[in-house]
Amino acid sequence: MNVPELVPSARWWWPHRIALLILAVAWVAFLAVDLVWQGSPNDWPLWFLLFRESGIVEHLTWFMLAAASLLAMLTAGRAWGRNANDVHRFWLILAIGVVLLLIEDAGNTSHRFAYYLGVVFGEVSLNAARLPVYLVLGGVMLYALLRYRHVWRDVPGLARPLLGGYVLYAIGAGASVPLNLFTGGYDTLGLVVFDGWFAGALAGLPEPIWGATADNSHVVFMDLAIEESIEFLAASLLATAGLRGARSSGGMATQDPLLDASRVNE
Repeated sequence: MNVPELVPSARWWWPHRIALLILAVAWVAFLAVDLVWQGSPNDWPLWFLLFRESGIVEHLTWFMLAAASLLAMLTAGRAWGRNANDVHRFWLILAIGVVLLLIEDAGNTSHRFAYYLGVVFGEVSLNAARLPVYLVLGGVMLYALLRYRHVWRDVPGLARPLLGGYVLYAIGAGASVPLNLFTGGYDTLGLVVFDGWFAGALAGLPEPIWGATADNSHVVFMDLAIEESIEFLAASLLATAGLRGARSSGGMATQDPLLDASRVNE
C-alpha cells in the first residue's frame, strides 16, 4: 500500500492547516481568559500553561517534527530502491536535519552544551552556547536545500511549505540568539509585544521565573507564546513538505493525481 492510499485528499488535512486551526483556538482561548477574565493575581496565565516548556503546543511541535522526519525517510527509502540517488540523498539529509531539530527541541541540547562549556571554561552564556548548535543544525538543513535544489523544485507543491518551514524555523528558533547576544534587542521587542500589542492588559506571571529577580513576563511571553507558535507552524510546514514529497514519490517520475487535484483547490 503506497502513501496516497493511506492519506485522504481533503484540503483541510494538510498538517500546516491543522496547526493553524490549533493555534487559532489556543490564542483565542488565552486572549479571552488572560485579557478579559484574568483570574486572581496568583494564577498562572493561560498563555503560560499552553505554551510552556514540555507543554501542549511543544509536544505537538515534536509530533510534527517526528512526522516530517518519518515521511522524509520513507521517501528517501523509496528513492534508494529506484536508484534515484540525488532524490534519496536530499530526503535522507533532510530527515537527518529534522531529527536533529527534534533532538535539540526536546532535549534542550544547547542548554546541556552551555553547562558542559561552563564546566570547562567557567560560566558561559546560554545564547553563546546556542550559536554553534544552531549553526550546525542550520548548516545541515541548508546543505540539503541548496545542494539538491533541483530535487525539491521538481516536486509539485513542495517549494512553499518547505521554504516556509525553513524561514519560520529560522525566525522562531534562531532569531533570539543574535538579538540577545549582539544587540540586547530581545528584551525591548518583548516589551513592545507584551505591553504594546495588548496595551499592558494581558495577565502576566505571578512571580519571576528562570532566575530573574524582576518581572520578566514580557521575555517569557516572547520565548513561549510567540516562539513556540512560530516553531509549531514551522514544524507543521515541514510535515506538509514531507507529506507532499511522499505522495509524489519525492520528485521521481511517478505522479500523484490526488496531489494534483488538491493543488487545484488550494
